[in-house]
Amino acid sequence: MNNAFYDMLYFLSCSAHGLVPERKDSDPKEIFKLAHRQGVGELVYDALKQVYTDDWLSELEVPVYYNVMQNTKKLYFIHKVFQQLDEAEIPYCLLKGETLSALYANPALRISSDIDLYIEPKLQSRAYKIFKKNGFEVERTTKFWHHDYCTHPAYGLVEVHRAFCDDLFDEVWFGNSLEPQEPYIRQKTEDGYAIQTMSATDGAIFVCFHLIKHFLSKGVGVRQILDTLLYFKHYKNEIDWERFSAVTKEVQYDTFIEYLKGIGIHYLQFNEEDFESYLYDEKICAEILEDCRLGGTFGYDAAERAKFYQLYTHRRFLAQNGTEKEYKKLMNKWTFPGIRLLLFGLPDILKQSYPYCKKHPILLPVAVVHRWIDFILQLMRKEAKVSTYLKYKEDVSDQESIQKRLDLIEEMKMI
Repeated sequence: MNNAFYDMLYFLSCSAHGLVPERKDSDPKEIFKLAHRQGVGELVYDALKQVYTDDWLSELEVPVYYNVMQNTKKLYFIHKVFQQLDEAEIPYCLLKGETLSALYANPALRISSDIDLYIEPKLQSRAYKIFKKNGFEVERTTKFWHHDYCTHPAYGLVEVHRAFCDDLFDEVWFGNSLEPQEPYIRQKTEDGYAIQTMSATDGAIFVCFHLIKHFLSKGVGVRQILDTLLYFKHYKNEIDWERFSAVTKEVQYDTFIEYLKGIGIHYLQFNEEDFESYLYDEKICAEILEDCRLGGTFGYDAAERAKFYQLYTHRRFLAQNGTEKEYKKLMNKWTFPGIRLLLFGLPDILKQSYPYCKKHPILLPVAVVHRWIDFILQLMRKEAKVSTYLKYKEDVSDQESIQKRLDLIEEMKMI
């Protein structure tokens, strides 16, 4: 693996744990570049500045702390929205994000690009009135998508979930085990507000499976690994490890999770006593980290992995004694929303793209035809692909990098 990547992990873990870095023989520019690709630029910058005094590093101070300030303002603002949900007696559950930032030595440096919230479907219409009152534009998707979009012009995106995972992944990958089993808890924030989130054990399962979902889709970044390990450490005495182990073993992800803990101990400055158990194999752990390095945040840097989830789903489905016929039926059901989106679009999106039907909703059918014409023109100009809307039918298994991922996954007994 790239030595600079190991150095980046060192500075990242120093920042996460509140440790003073001691290494001074690294390449800080390359380290920060890698950190930015992993979505941990602010965290690594804070550690680098304690060791290096390079001019270029000083120049980063303003943009880094601007990002921190903007994120802090966003959180204070969203807390006011949460308070209004509380007053309206609309239960919600904050997923990931701020609940994980609180586990870092300096929570303000762990910045999320958006906010994920679960609200029961039957309560979402009431909740959206509150979001709209606070300046959000609400885009409702079809029932086949597991979340809607609430976008604020100053504070960005809030994804409001109607389910904790896509149906396909929940059924085939996670055995329908993501639904919380315990009441929500309150977690204090830095401004004194107590947000609603999952209990320690439900949270451990969700955070872990969310990481696995990304790993098995396009890829996972080191921040998600660090988030998960900090969660395990912080809630070590509160998590029901017997239940956690039973759930993760049932779906065959227990070995992978143990290797993540090994990575934490050997590369991210955790101690053995931070975890109930762990596994370490130099080759496997190095391959997991190399997969993270090549993929970047959520695998965005590895375009060839775009359809990997289909390949994995196919193999896992057959390994669970499913038949090819049953698999095709499942995937056709999964593909249908993409076909419908291609043909008709969503009303909210149509209203954005074609403002005349926002003013006159009766013109929505005209906007659909308008959309078809635009799409045909895009196809002719090679600016669009039908496959973007169709969620499978693309074979990627012959690529060397994809086969390496499959070999690693099989070695960890995840199929």
